Amino acid sequence: MFMKKFIPPSITSLTCELLRSVALSSALTLALFLHPSAANDTGLLEIDVSKFSKPTVIDNEWLPLKPGRKLVFEGHTTENKKKKPRRLVSIVTDLTKVVNGLRVVVVLDHDYSDGNLVEAELAFFAQDDEGNVWHIGEHTEVYDEVELVGARTWFFRYPQGAKAGIQMKAKPKPNKVSYSQGFAPPPFNWTDRARVTKMGAKYKTPYRNFDDVLITEEFSQEEPDAAQLKYYVHGIGNVGAGWTGNDPNKETLKLVEVKTLSPTELEAAAREALKLEERAYIYGTTLPARRQSNTVDAERKSNTVDAERKITDDQAKEIALKTVPGKFIGIEIERKMGGKRIVATVIAEKTKIETDVIIDMATGKVLGIEE
Repeated sequence: MFMKKFIPPSITSLTCELLRSVALSSALTLALFLHPSAANDTGLLEIDVSKFSKPTVIDNEWLPLKPGRKLVFEGHTTENKKKKPRRLVSIVTDLTKVVNGLRVVVVLDHDYSDGNLVEAELAFFAQDDEGNVWHIGEHTEVYDEVELVGARTWFFRYPQGAKAGIQMKAKPKPNKVSYSQGFAPPPFNWTDRARVTKMGAKYKTPYRNFDDVLITEEFSQEEPDAAQLKYYVHGIGNVGAGWTGNDPNKETLKLVEVKTLSPTELEAAAREALKLEERAYIYGTTLPARRQSNTVDAERKSNTVDAERKITDDQAKEIALKTVPGKFIGIEIERKMGGKRIVATVIAEKTKIETDVIIDMATGKVLGIEE
């Protein structure tokens, strides 16, 4: 369902980025609301979570996302001037997730090129009270023929400057003015925009021939001379994709299967999605690396700290959670202004913000709280 322009790993510069936790973004403040119709060809959208009373009920007629729905697409893309078969499997899981105060639906996509998995993705969506479906962000893993070779995560307000966008408007109409589908700055480089180009079109797929099809044109700053065409149908959503302009990949995908998963299949899909999420969290739940000016001197100071310290890790954890209830992350010893202290990090239960509880290492007294 969350079909986007495919760039084959063989022609993409991939780096194994450090996987970042969604939890790390919680400290960022929420933005203000701007109605989608106010966007123009360069404008970005802001989001207000107070406008989402039932965000996980996504019943937009052009893009319904009901848990358990599976769509399968088949087609081809061009790599090195040769056509390669492509297959996309999209499942709306029964998982939901809170992202910066907004609960979202989790969609799991698996993308195959020439029979090999090249991309796995968690895409996050929510519907506002007007019926607009928002693209909140995504976590993407990229594979070569053997192993995971790269991953990245972005969503609104993470990294700084990233914004949500509209995936499907409540009442779409043909319009020359485009709207943002989200934005993430480098190195994520998500600048996708879309416009509705036609309604009432006909479209043939192996699954079924459709009338009254809505067509959108999607494009990005990175490829201004190429665009992806997407085809939407009442009650199903996305049923195909094509291309226009100077697109070297010439990607084409068409719907071949629509299925409602059984409870067992839906549970399996949720487990697979949680595996991706777990990999995204592993690095993010560690404390940030901190510089030390001299390793030998640091070791000497460490020995002094051990002699002066009276509060154990378990005691510090208990003090921190009593002070700031939430999820305990870890402990570090920190030198500051000539003194030494314990820094216990907690994800606060109320605010979901990463919070440091500063503790005197000799007495256990709470010296302060830092977000």
